[in-house]
Amino acid sequence: MRIPDASFDQALTIVNAKVNRLSPCPACGTNDWKLDQEIYEMPLYPGSATAFATPRQGRYPIVMVNCSNCGFLRTFSAIMLGLVKPDGSPVLA
Repeated sequence: MRIPDASFDQALTIVNAKVNRLSPCPACGTNDWKLDQEIYEMPLYPGSATAFATPRQGRYPIVMVNCSNCGFLRTFSAIMLGLVKPDGSPVLA
């Protein structure tokens, strides 16, 4: 699922409000992070359960923040950030 272009600034504001300070990249030491416009689904291990999974067959919605220097990825729960509802539907349209 892609964060719509018209809603990307709103998504960035939501992420910045929840994740107010990212430490420097553990791989290269720079501190230049960019929010990816895609919302990904990470599969859960069969038989596992989590309060943050969606009913979409054990998939966990995540957003990624990328280091602009080396490409290191940090993942965050799209549900906990408020970008995806617990039922898996998007908050931003």
